[in-house]
Amino acid sequence: MVILDGHHRWNAAKLLSLRFIPVFFVDLWDESIIVEPFRSDFPVSKELVIHHGTSCTLLPYKTTRHVYGPQRLPITDVFPSVNISLEKLQ
Repeated sequence: MVILDGHHRWNAAKLLSLRFIPVFFVDLWDESIIVEPFRSDFPVSKELVIHHGTSCTLLPYKTTRHVYGPQRLPITDVFPSVNISLEKLQ
């Protein structure tokens, strides 16, 4: 239960006291999901991402990039858009 992308949305939802937050679950251990460094000064791995996520210590800004499959699609492009009104999430 680690947020890979959407920390700003998560915090906005908490500030709005939403009861429900739409999410997509992914298995980070799936070989199709690749964690790669976004910055050259900070080596990354799936283990590092999970460690920081479960210990509530965020990695520095723009540290990782998550891509999917041989096409190396950004993981956020793999999922459909979510269009649920705030009223339904409250």
